[in-house]
Amino acid sequence: MDQTIFINDNEIELKSRDHLISVIDDFLMDNYSEVWIKGQGESSLCVMTNPSSAFLMYLRHEGDSGFRSTNKSGDEDKVEQFKLSNGQADEYPETWLIKKEKVRSALLTYFDMGIMDKDIDWTEEN
Repeated sequence: MDQTIFINDNEIELKSRDHLISVIDDFLMDNYSEVWIKGQGESSLCVMTNPSSAFLMYLRHEGDSGFRSTNKSGDEDKVEQFKLSNGQADEYPETWLIKKEKVRSALLTYFDMGIMDKDIDWTEEN
């Protein structure tokens, strides 16, 4: 199955799992990234990173309100800034953020099975 990853609007056709791993290692070194991976049916996984944290969103299909990452020990009053690929700055509460180190597992789980990583807490958006 062909899968595509978009990193800051740059499209990369993924050739293999190892190819994805090398792509992940490259973009995780950047301070800010907007990443979309698609190719498992109609679903997609979005990963926003800043220097220390990540925000994840899983969509089952286009137009889906989806699921977002959750940090149950986070502080709702604390926010961190993320930059979208179009330059827009967004802020997300700490309660939505995960450690950047968990991004690799989330992307590989999606690549392999098209599902949300079970090691991440998810909240369904309404």
